[in-house]
Amino acid sequence: MLKKFLASILCAAAFAVVPLSSHAAGEKKIDIAAAAPGGAWFVGLGAYAKVLSAMYPEFDTTLFSGGGVTNVVRVERGQSAVGITANTFMKAAEDGVEPFKSSVRVKALANLDDVTRIIFAVPANSKIMTVRDIVESKAPLRIYMGSKVGGNAEVFARWVFEALGATKKELQERGCTLYGGTPAECGTMMREGQIDVMSITAPGEHFMISELIKNMDIRFLPFDDALIADLKASRALSEGTLPSSMYQPMIKEDIPIMTAPSGLVINADVPEEDAYKMARALVEGRDDIAVALPAWSTISPERVCKELPIEIHPGAVKYFREIGCMD
Repeated sequence: MLKKFLASILCAAAFAVVPLSSHAAGEKKIDIAAAAPGGAWFVGLGAYAKVLSAMYPEFDTTLFSGGGVTNVVRVERGQSAVGITANTFMKAAEDGVEPFKSSVRVKALANLDDVTRIIFAVPANSKIMTVRDIVESKAPLRIYMGSKVGGNAEVFARWVFEALGATKKELQERGCTLYGGTPAECGTMMREGQIDVMSITAPGEHFMISELIKNMDIRFLPFDDALIADLKASRALSEGTLPSSMYQPMIKEDIPIMTAPSGLVINADVPEEDAYKMARALVEGRDDIAVALPAWSTISPERVCKELPIEIHPGAVKYFREIGCMD
């Protein structure tokens, strides 16, 4: 069943993008900016798109493969009605600070309240033992940075390396090779011995890693206390763990890492009625969404409007007040 579902949303992502203002009479094209096909965000938003269309048949939903940073820009331009991003990027976009070059005008739709983990992993026999070792190693490492430029994994990996004193350019000057691509490409490269380090972000267990560890042993790298403190102060990331209950039997004890919750942003010009429906579908369809992506069982009527760093769309505010999330 899951394979058929993934196949259907992968096909949807291949459709041409249709501007928000272009739709047939009685039908509204809703482009949703997600992440790389096969990733957790893509699966979760595929389920959300299905719920949204079922509740409101006038919405013709399409998934677009994107990334946490590029999604915000895409939503501002009206190429997507809704997009997913890390909450830390919402504030950065509004303030026009790195990784954005200028202020990006979007509204918040919802807090997914998930735990997106920033994960670094190596083959089990690697001499790299911690995240800090990646930068301090003198070996010409082949590093998979996550998605291509603009995605969460690439930005978070870059922030981590910069906190350790090395930019991407400096790593390359040392002889490191930096890769970007889809999670599937990362898994293949790791399995075939083409990379030494990989960085992935995901709420819950990432499908690629779950498949990878069926064929090879890998080791997850811990963040040390000093690095955690630096990233909390400089990048507003959160301290977390990769629990021993995940990725069995690879993890024997909880591993200290960094995390970043994610949320949905919406184009500021989306009509209030449509934003209301989008918020309602997320909350009332949350059980169906969690079937596809259990990590999003965190979506709740009590917290969906909480701790969002930018203004919430008025249409969503109306719904959140109805359910008691906002006064």
